[in-house]
This record gives sequence, structure tokens and C-alpha cells, in this order.
Amino acid sequence: MFLKDRLLYNHCLRVANHAARLASVLGLMEEQQKVIYYAGLLHDIGKIMVKKSILYKPSALTVQERRIIEKHTCWGELILHNVYFLKPVLPVVLHHHERFDGTGYPSKLKGDDIPLGARILSVADAFDAMTSPRIYRKTLAHKDALEELRMCSGKQFDPLVVKAFIGSWPSNTKLAGKIVGYPINMFEIPPTTKDG
Repeated sequence: MFLKDRLLYNHCLRVANHAARLASVLGLMEEQQKVIYYAGLLHDIGKIMVKKSILYKPSALTVQERRIIEKHTCWGELILHNVYFLKPVLPVVLHHHERFDGTGYPSKLKGDDIPLGARILSVADAFDAMTSPRIYRKTLAHKDALEELRMCSGKQFDPLVVKAFIGSWPSNTKLAGKIVGYPINMFEIPPTTKDG
């Protein structure tokens, strides 16, 4: 179902690329960049447990529907927890909707208590959500989305991560169509053969 939902798949691919490039700008080691890339690809996998009528509802969600949506981070961690090479991805998937001021979910973590990968993914996820077509709101221009990130810096987002994202944005626009493309198994790169 996840791969059949083209909107969700494309969103996750863009978020993965934004997040991995941002991790690179922040000076994280390549292994950490890979973890963040895979977390970006898989961050919304828990949404396979949410009815499409809720996911794509054109009007405001009820309190109950909002609670269901908010469970997707926990469901995502649950879906992935038995895949041995994805263990480093789990805290990023679980906590990518925490807020820097402690008002996010699922654990109400605050500031540096939020894993750095989740703080990076949060910015990449929000930017793509704002700049992509959604049935329930209009698409923002890139400059307006960057301004929204700036305004939410220190509240929803880590200020250092926002600063790095905004500062690197002009170079990211040149890379927007390029995919980072790490191998599926981030810890065991398939050996190359003479046959290709």
C-alpha cells in the first residue's frame, strides 16, 4: 500500500534527499547521513495504518482523527523494529514530530533531548509538506516556506538546523532533481562484480 500511494512515496523520497543533504551541510559523518536518508524514506510508513479518508480529508480533522494521525510515528517504529539493519533509523522515525519547545509527539521531548536526526528530518518534512500540493491547503512558494521555517525556529524547529537549511537552500535548488540514492541496505553495500 505504501508504494502504491504515489503522493506519499514521492513526499518521502523528497524528504529523504532534503534531510540527507542537510545532514551533510551540518557536517554529519556519511554513516549518519545514510541513517537520516533511510529515516526520510521510511518516516511515514506508519501511515499505512491510517485510513485514506483521514489522510486525505479535505477539511479539518476531528480531535479523534488527529489522535489517529499522531500514532503514525509509533506505528512506523513498530513496523520497522524487527529489520536489523534499520535499528539506527527507529528513533528518527519515532521522534520526527517532536517540537523543539516540547509540545510535539509522541513523547513531548524538548530541545537537544530530541535525536538530531529527528530534528533534521522535521525541518525537511515540514518544508516539503508546505511546498507540495495538498488537498487540504494551498501550496506555498519556496521563499514563503523558508520564511515559515524561520518564524517557527526555536518553537517547532531546532534553530541551528533551520539556519543550516535556509543557508544551504540556494545550492539545494540546483540539486533538487538529483537523488542521493544510497543502497537499500545501508550497512552492507552490495559487492560489485565484473558483470556489473
